[in-house]
Amino acid sequence: MTAPTQKSGFSEDDIALIQAICENAKCREWILKIADYPENVRLRSIQEFIRELSGIAEDNSIITGLERLQNPKVFQGALKCISDIKR
Repeated sequence: MTAPTQKSGFSEDDIALIQAICENAKCREWILKIADYPENVRLRSIQEFIRELSGIAEDNSIITGLERLQNPKVFQGALKCISDIKR
């Protein structure tokens, strides 16, 4: 897995959160599904997914990571990480 790096402008926290999301199969599938949505629709989808997972996620870093996905740069970092996994 190629995680974003601090050189690419990500904080250590963002890197850890992106890795946690990329390691979760359900999150990976969902991110790929919404990748081509317009930004406003994607943001609404992120908020709905957070509500859906917040009751069942055993790892809070996934919820926090999903919240950070509302930042377009973090979303693109996660998308790149996922596409690297798929190779």
